[in-house]
Amino acid sequence: MKLVTLVNVSYLPGLFALLESLIENGRIKPGSPFFIVYLEPGVLEYRSQIEVFEFKFHFINVQDLGFVAAPLKPSGRDNFEIALQKLLIFRIQDKGPLCFIDADMLCLNSIREAGQMDHFSVAPNPRRKGFNSGFMVFRPSISLFNEITKYIQESNRLFRHGDQGVLNNFLEERYPDTIKLIDVLWNVDKKSYLENKADFPDNQIKLFHYISHKPWWSSPTWYWVDWRRLRLKKKARVNWWWWQYYWRAQVFIHTRLFLKKLVPAGFFAGARRLAQKARDVLKTEGPTAALKKTGGYLAFSCAEAWNGGYRGLLDGAIASPTEKSHAHLRRLIEGQRVLIIGSGPSANELERIPDDVKVFTCNRGVQIFRRLRLDRRLDLYMSTASKMKRLEGLEGDLARVGTKILVVDDFRYVRKHHSLGGVFSDLVYDNGKHDFYIKKLIHPHSLSSIRGSSHHAWTSTGIRLLQYALYFGASEIYLTGIDFGKNGYFWGKNEDKWLHDSIDENFVRIVAARRPHVYSLTRSNSLASILPHKTWAGQTA
Repeated sequence: MKLVTLVNVSYLPGLFALLESLIENGRIKPGSPFFIVYLEPGVLEYRSQIEVFEFKFHFINVQDLGFVAAPLKPSGRDNFEIALQKLLIFRIQDKGPLCFIDADMLCLNSIREAGQMDHFSVAPNPRRKGFNSGFMVFRPSISLFNEITKYIQESNRLFRHGDQGVLNNFLEERYPDTIKLIDVLWNVDKKSYLENKADFPDNQIKLFHYISHKPWWSSPTWYWVDWRRLRLKKKARVNWWWWQYYWRAQVFIHTRLFLKKLVPAGFFAGARRLAQKARDVLKTEGPTAALKKTGGYLAFSCAEAWNGGYRGLLDGAIASPTEKSHAHLRRLIEGQRVLIIGSGPSANELERIPDDVKVFTCNRGVQIFRRLRLDRRLDLYMSTASKMKRLEGLEGDLARVGTKILVVDDFRYVRKHHSLGGVFSDLVYDNGKHDFYIKKLIHPHSLSSIRGSSHHAWTSTGIRLLQYALYFGASEIYLTGIDFGKNGYFWGKNEDKWLHDSIDENFVRIVAARRPHVYSLTRSNSLASILPHKTWAGQTA
């Protein structure tokens, strides 16, 4: 059997859990070919971790296969073009058949029979007409790919579900006899399972599909509980399935990589056996027993799995924005004038804000409303749970002002604090560390090329708000209180070292060269030497 999947950096957690589940449950012959079509070069940074699993991997840059364009793009589908690139798997140079599996799926039972399936075998979609393209058995064909892309251009229609919509319409219209529908248990999506669990027995599901919200977009708050006694609601339980596979994958990866450094090549079979033992004990008896039965090696590898697998990968990759958060932000920003208020001393020069201007701020920036007695509601406020806990009076100021969109890194914190219950209209997750927006805005520059001497590889929160305004199409953007950590805050001395100086300034310089509609509202801040100055009355020299 030959497998293939499509992955970008934000889907790497899903890939690791998928690989682990295939090894545990798929009954696939070790050394089977596995094609990884990657959308971003950053995926290759995790190549050594991916290759720990018992497949023969072939990494294919999606740019080597081409690009699929669409004349029409559905509103609210910011990942639409990425979804269409799945069609490039038909250009893979292999006779096939190939078994495509989405990186947000889990294998729960044997899929060995897939190797005997015909071209084009797919599972029906329980919730709508047609099939779900998360699992497909197909034969690559450049001529078929060319025919599909020509169909997209000539039909000039909205394919709202990306590659799935294209394939359903194309095959139904042109080659209906090609579609070979198999049992729905080969592709059980999360929503269908939660609505009709009785129709999908757990011990018969082949592949489980985490459509929409991904498990790795939320922290596993219950992981270290003894899961043999765990009683979870249905939605939490299906996410719990995923987290068990992901964590076992990380322990297996880091145990083997750590032992590979220590154990001579001739004895590496013993290292593999120890890693397998760690995985098996973790699966059946839990983490405490696994630590006891495998000794200090696993203790170290668990720490590595936490730092490299959870904190490093999850903080950076899994926190990518969702379609729902994009929809909230686009409705608020597109075509509007936006004012971004930072916490620098130049914010004190702010006197009035026109009614048609959307106001964004972060952290203690909300206090400027009380200082200047501004009588209006915020449009967007962003902070982290740790800062909201640490900065005295911050929650009270936010509760008095209110905001349309609250952007935080911890929904649990917001839900626990009843004083924040009526503060916002929409809640959006962002930990400020993922690079989705900045990479789009600085291309072809790389993030490493603009980091400079900054302590962090991500921008400050104020500059993150600028990324929102740029990405979602504000007509004009005004900034005040953005002083790159110089001369303190608008309320007094800056006691903390600024950790984003180079990356913030370099990003703003790129913006200034490319976007003429971004202005500094005041002359006294650090932006005045980079951006043109413009007041509400008009631009000044």
